[in-house]
Amino acid sequence: MTRFELIAGCRDKGELRKIERLLQRFEILKFNEPTTDVATRLLTRYRLSHGLGIADACIAASAIVSNAGLATGNTSDFDFIPGLQVVPYV
Repeated sequence: MTRFELIAGCRDKGELRKIERLLQRFEILKFNEPTTDVATRLLTRYRLSHGLGIADACIAASAIVSNAGLATGNTSDFDFIPGLQVVPYV
């Protein structure tokens, strides 16, 4: 998930504080032109065949462009993307 997805999903200030503490443990990647280009390619390739959504395409693209692992509790949302290092997060 992107930071804004996590923040948007908070139901109260307590959850927001928990999310902010959790995010401090990770490097937060910023969007740039190469990331946008990769996200567009991923979305074009996998939207219809695998149901890839915009946010997940952006998340995967950020990891690919930065050559970083993607920590997620939903590995099946990303395991079909070649070149993406998916790291299970529980």
